[in-house]
Amino acid sequence: KSSGFLLVTVLFMTTLLLIAGMALLGKQAIDDPESRQASERAQARALAWAGLEDVMAKLEKDISFPPPGAVDQREFSWTETVSDLDGTAAGDYTVRLDMRKAEAHQLIVVESTGWIGSSSNPTAQVTLLAEIDLRSAELTYYRIVNFLER
Repeated sequence: KSSGFLLVTVLFMTTLLLIAGMALLGKQAIDDPESRQASERAQARALAWAGLEDVMAKLEKDISFPPPGAVDQREFSWTETVSDLDGTAAGDYTVRLDMRKAEAHQLIVVESTGWIGSSSNPTAQVTLLAEIDLRSAELTYYRIVNFLER
């Protein structure tokens, strides 16, 4: 009689564990797209930061950066593709410099956008807006004085 009770108890516990395992797997399948999206957004943010760091490095290395264009040219932009260590494209960033505040306020407005996927239909995209204080170059480095992420 006790072996029958033990068998029913073991079957009941096995059924409960099976249901709990299936529920956990179902929840994991639901969370997977969300975690992929969060990971891609973090990668896009890192790409946007790479664009901002690219500007800072170019400013510190070249006193005449950005290169002279037309007399009234006040905006400059470029796009870079960033690759993984194995050479596959990880994503892209575009940097846009607005020099309209440079003479009067000693500021460069930078917009750096990083994205994963195609530029026309990215799976994740982050834009960083920053103002770089040109007066801080006297201290041998440039300083970000205003910053916004969108």
